[in-house]
Amino acid sequence: MAILLSLDSLALSFEGNVSRAKAQLKFNDPIQRKTYALNASTALISTYINKLSDGDFISLEGYRDEKHTVLTVSSVNYIGLNMLLGTWVGDDLYCYTFVSYTEFTISYRGIAKKCPAATAPIYTYFVNPSTTTWVMLLAGDHGSYVGDLIIHNPKDIEIQLYDSETGDILRKIHLRK
Repeated sequence: MAILLSLDSLALSFEGNVSRAKAQLKFNDPIQRKTYALNASTALISTYINKLSDGDFISLEGYRDEKHTVLTVSSVNYIGLNMLLGTWVGDDLYCYTFVSYTEFTISYRGIAKKCPAATAPIYTYFVNPSTTTWVMLLAGDHGSYVGDLIIHNPKDIEIQLYDSETGDILRKIHLRK
């Protein structure tokens, strides 16, 4: 009697940073202290991981091949964009400080040229890849939001927040570093 197992049941969770070596995307596993070539299990996953830049963070499900030092990605949980970290000045007189790959603060700057020191409250965010943009999930004391993160260049981005029920754009925030 043969026993068949689904490959999905063997997938493991991994979190770490990526680097690019020529055309190859590498995954730096902080627990194993090894570097693995990243491979995608599907064309769609390939589209997602090929959007990553040097230093970006990825949380994924996948399969590790120790013999060939390859990590095959079966699904992406969320992405941490390295270029997003730091303080951004919004066109709405607020400063947005992305303190980690999952937390940010908002502080009022008014007409001042400089942003005040970031303080509580801390908001949570996650970035997920899509085929055209990056999808942001944001949560704070005033609710949860879904939006698109549009990167015009490394110092110019836009966040479009949507009403989850109607799909209408609630707000556009233009941010500059």
